[in-house]
Order: sequence, then C-alpha cells, then structure tokens
Amino acid sequence: MPKIVNHEEYKRELLSNSYEVFAKKGYSALTMRDLAKSLKVSTGTLYHYFPSKLELFEQLVVLIAERDISKIASIVKVSQSTEEKLDLIFDYLEQIEPECQKQMLIMIDALRELGTEEAGKVSGFERADNIYMKGMCELFDLDDDTSIFLGCVINGLVIERMINPSQVSIQAQKKFILQILKMNKKF
Repeated sequence: MPKIVNHEEYKRELLSNSYEVFAKKGYSALTMRDLAKSLKVSTGTLYHYFPSKLELFEQLVVLIAERDISKIASIVKVSQSTEEKLDLIFDYLEQIEPECQKQMLIMIDALRELGTEEAGKVSGFERADNIYMKGMCELFDLDDDTSIFLGCVINGLVIERMINPSQVSIQAQKKFILQILKMNKKF
C-alpha cells in the first residue's frame, strides 16, 4: 500500500528543518542541492515543493514570523496594560536574543545577495513584515505608525547588540522606549 503523505505538513517540516541549514551556511552560500543534501531529500523533492531557493526562503521567513507572533501572543494577556505587555516583550527579546541575532544575520545575507532593489520586490518579506506589524498592533493595541516604530527599534536593537553588546542593554532601551511612547501619548 502506498505511503500517505500530508503534503502541507511535509512542506512545513522541510521549511522548519531548512532554518538551521540557512543559519549555518547563510543564504548566499547555500544551493538547493546543498539544502537537499542537508535535509536528506532529493533536489527533485525540494523543487516539487519550492520552485526556487528564494521561494523557499520567502516561505521560511513567513513561517518564522507566524511562529514569533504566536509565541509573543502566548505570553501577553488581554487584561494587561500596553506598558506591561511591552515590558514582557522586551524581557522575552532578552531571552531569545541569540535566536533573533541568527534570524537577522540570515536575513541580512539574503538582502545582500538580492540587492536592495530586488529585495523590495520580494512578496514573502513584505508578508512576514506585515505579520509582525499586524501582530504588534493587535497584541499591544498600537496604531500602525507606533507598531512600525517599535519594529524598527527592535530590529535596530538586535543589530546594535551584535555590534556592541557591552554598551547596549535591552533593559535600558526598554525603559527609554517606554518613556518615548508615553511622551508621545501612544498609550
């Protein structure tokens, strides 16, 4: 009897497993052949589910965004104030900082290879960004502009902590960001 395969589940598994391969080798150095070998599948299998490395990577970025927002949603409660929620997200950021840095490095490598003009046309990147921004708006009751600001701050904080971890504290930046948001009466 033929094996019954849930194709969506298998595709998701391939995406999840490809994350560590991208993290280890980087986007630009990785070929579909290398990826297939690391995942212990044929290149034909990968191409069956993903027409290109870029398409696979786009779907991976969206999957990561969905997982991140889901994790954040699990730690905040509707009854908490926006300030309490933001406090939690920065504490959580501190806990997962190495993973955030890994994600940032993979993304920067992909952006470098694609170039800024091409990267701006990648719909998966935009979808992932929209997942983060919409999630932030809903979870923290923020307007679009404040959500974008907070996303930029978090991305910049992750990068700055890679460059100068001894000078930049997540907790100190959290306090400063809360002050800025309060001054601008965003909550």
